[in-house]
Amino acid sequence: MLPPAENPALPGECPAEETRNMVLRKKDVSQICDMLSVMAGPLSFSGSDGRALHASPGFAAGDGCAGADVVVDGRTVGRLAGASGSLAAAAALFGLYLREIVEKKTMIEHTLQKYREMSFLAEINKIMSSSVDVSDILCTATARVHEIIRVESCSVMVADSRTGTFVLKAISGRAVNEPLELKTMEGIAGRVLETGLPIIANEPAEHPGFVRTGSVLIYSLLCLPLKVKDSTIGILTLRNKADSVFTSEDEALLNSMCIVIAEVIENARLIEEKIRDEKFTAVGQMAAGIIHDIKNPMTTIKGFAGLLGDLDFTKDERKEYSGMIIKEVDRLVGMVEDLLSFTRGFKTRLTLERIGAEEFIGSLIPYIEKDMAARDIAVVRRVDYSGDLLLDVERFKRVVFNIAGNAREELHNGGRFLILLRPSGPDSEMVFADTGGGIPYDIIDSLFEPFVTKGKKSGTGLGLAVTRKIVEEHGGSIRAVNGNYSGVEGFNGANFVITLPLR
Repeated sequence: MLPPAENPALPGECPAEETRNMVLRKKDVSQICDMLSVMAGPLSFSGSDGRALHASPGFAAGDGCAGADVVVDGRTVGRLAGASGSLAAAAALFGLYLREIVEKKTMIEHTLQKYREMSFLAEINKIMSSSVDVSDILCTATARVHEIIRVESCSVMVADSRTGTFVLKAISGRAVNEPLELKTMEGIAGRVLETGLPIIANEPAEHPGFVRTGSVLIYSLLCLPLKVKDSTIGILTLRNKADSVFTSEDEALLNSMCIVIAEVIENARLIEEKIRDEKFTAVGQMAAGIIHDIKNPMTTIKGFAGLLGDLDFTKDERKEYSGMIIKEVDRLVGMVEDLLSFTRGFKTRLTLERIGAEEFIGSLIPYIEKDMAARDIAVVRRVDYSGDLLLDVERFKRVVFNIAGNAREELHNGGRFLILLRPSGPDSEMVFADTGGGIPYDIIDSLFEPFVTKGKKSGTGLGLAVTRKIVEEHGGSIRAVNGNYSGVEGFNGANFVITLPLR
């Protein structure tokens, strides 16, 4: 057992607070008292309220009894009584024991909270993928947040640049689409829209930006920005948390959801524009493509979130799993940004870095193998180039995951998937091949165009269009061929060949 100074609180938790709220019961102290009585003889223990909680066999109160306070985090939580000269040492050990109970309870609650958060985010992402109707999505999301955070209301407002006011889109499960009198430059919501930063106001009447717009009493408020890249398009507002105040943990829990809600709203706006243009009516199916793209990282997030609930893991292992979850959430955000970049038609700013070829391929293999294992597909890796690649690493991972996902659907159950990297003159060449039946020749020349599919059950054909866009932004090229292009025996199906400049 560690002394208090060597075992600090977990982030966001306060063992000292747990100590102040500690309520000791007989069953909590009997075991440790029995152990201490072996060292210090017959003894008794009373809580801080004087209530007797334990007395060892043979203990008798009298003039020969001494007392020693049991202290945890500087607070006396009870008192030992006995005739032994070792009573003070027994009290110190008792304090350490109780301190460990506090820390274990804190760690359990912290881990369970993180698990609940990950489950919540997985559920919200499922909600976002459940419909192509933005009103349905906002209604379901606000209703679920209303229930989980336990608030009086949860609403989504968007800014109308034409009128300079907010438009209420949904509130606690109800679709509204109602203009509000609140101007976009007024109130706490206006401040959030202007700065792009969340605001917690547990005494909103004292906040300098607070504007009363109705007769409803507001005693706590949490406003979070709905942002698409650097632009804030709306506000998620939570009002009057039940029997409590809003905290930074509430804010952190909802931040990722706000990103997805903002993208859903923006996607809906883009879809409407494309449909009006008639040339892009098929963009109305984009939501189905998003479902197809996000299912793999969401499966990873759910798996590692479940692992975090196992207290047998070490601190380093929990840190590793948390890091993987964060990477997968970043990957989800990147997917949505890639889709928006494609539909908007502008070039994405790359963050290029040098990375070893073996390191880059190695970082992808665990995720691809896990995904392929569900269909009994073996992954074969060959890296014949030992130099560096110049890549936007996270964005280029999307390229590989898109191609691997297509191979997974094509192979169904069983087969092999090849990842080959080799030099090709002044360039590098990546070849992704499988043992399937190849690409139908009637679509092979248009495979990278938007909305071209191979009869998949899900997806709209945007995956390979986004893939080509990312490759070309890196100064490379991508093409699809059938046969044994890789030269590796047995891989006679589809081949995706990417050529990348090394400088």
